Amino acid sequence: MLHATRDFHGQMQYIDLLRKAGNFDRTQGDYDLADEKLQKARDILESELGSEHVLTLATYNELGMVACELYEFDEAEEYHPKAEAGFRKLHGPDHPDYLNVLINIGNLKKVKGHPAKAEAHFCQALAIYEKTHGPDHHLTLHVAATWHSPYAIKANSQTPRRFFAVSL
Repeated sequence: MLHATRDFHGQMQYIDLLRKAGNFDRTQGDYDLADEKLQKARDILESELGSEHVLTLATYNELGMVACELYEFDEAEEYHPKAEAGFRKLHGPDHPDYLNVLINIGNLKKVKGHPAKAEAHFCQALAIYEKTHGPDHHLTLHVAATWHSPYAIKANSQTPRRFFAVSL
């Protein structure tokens, strides 16, 4: 195990570098390279820290996003639920990591043509953001705008209505 090695900090720095490089590659549109780096980080994290460690869960979410960009939706549907369940167990339903996964799952369901399932995830995340941050907080408004909010408006949330009224 990683904890038993003398080079724990070196291993953690390597994992951190892999994840950062993979996420950078993802933002640059090099999804295959991002996938390769993130999978390598995931493999090390799972074997050394376990599948419920916060870094492993974050890597599952990142791999799910890359899989979506590669149109590998079945793979994304394997990663995102692992991250969702793990973050909910680890942090609870009001934590930003959990909310980010909800949004990613909503986006996945939306591109797969499941609007009702997407709506459920979007509405759940928006309701939590409104509760934890308030309806006028920039993160709540960003979440509402990111979804182009027919889902949030349909759920009778006032946040997207305010956002679009101010924006237009």
